[in-house]
Amino acid sequence: MTSRFLHVTLVFGVFALTAAGGTPPFSFSTRTDLTTISSVAVVSADFNGDHVADLAVLGAGSVQIYLGKGNRRFAAPMLVPLGGQPNSYIGLCVADINNDGKPDLVVSGSKTLIFFGNGDGTFTAGPTLSTGGLPVVAADFNLDGNQDLAIDTGNQIEVLLGNGKGGFSAPTVLSSASGCLAVGDFNSDGKPDVIGCGLNSVSVFLGNGDGTFSAAINSAIPSSAIYATVGDLNGDGKLDVAAVANYENGSNPRLGSVYVLYGNGDGTFQPTLQVHTNIGPVFSVGIGDLNGDGLPDLVAAGLGGLPGAPYVGSLV
Repeated sequence: MTSRFLHVTLVFGVFALTAAGGTPPFSFSTRTDLTTISSVAVVSADFNGDHVADLAVLGAGSVQIYLGKGNRRFAAPMLVPLGGQPNSYIGLCVADINNDGKPDLVVSGSKTLIFFGNGDGTFTAGPTLSTGGLPVVAADFNLDGNQDLAIDTGNQIEVLLGNGKGGFSAPTVLSSASGCLAVGDFNSDGKPDVIGCGLNSVSVFLGNGDGTFSAAINSAIPSSAIYATVGDLNGDGKLDVAAVANYENGSNPRLGSVYVLYGNGDGTFQPTLQVHTNIGPVFSVGIGDLNGDGLPDLVAAGLGGLPGAPYVGSLV
């Protein structure tokens, strides 16, 4: 199969969340490219316990484990074969599923596969769950100290409670015509909540702390989102959401649409702010302090773009 490139550090667009105008004073002087079989998802954790970040890349028929050597260098990949159809798995997350202190891998697609980390960068195949889907996230939804899973099956979100040994309960269904999936505490009660995306809306399911959830609290967005992430973007101590749709208002393929929803602290949000980029379609968005000024920034990843450098600007 023809190799593709996974750009480990590649910023398509950055938006500094600050009231100050002008271009944020930062740049990226280095970029590390890893040649992979293919790549549809990537996560980072310390898989071999050497306190250096490693990478797991989900590609065609395998998860490729790149052990970090420091200074942006990685060892040749070790493969964790998935079996089945090569392109049938597209979701990946890291969590300690069996409570042994070592990061495990959860791969979702036509089914959901668990791989237990051995602590040296290798993995042992664990259980296979019949519930499958696209994105998968892990959190302790019933506060029993064990990691649980939420899986977007394409037309709903299913929550499976873990027993700390690799087993899971029958799923609880959260009704959402989902296209995105994220976890956070949106009402500051110490219980994880779940976010999904419905038709032209972001849906928040407030967790009750026992593995059950409230009915969806829906907030309108200009067009249906395909990806969402959470963080405190305006520094008020309340979680916010950054979401993306493929196209600007669902119609313009040349503008990737980034939606910012400031949280009210109760599962609802202020009216959506829309951030324009010169790349598109946009597929994901991340939150982090990229220039060390103490303020969270947004990174939008997409394909193509208008002539010239990727857009860098301020969200005022």
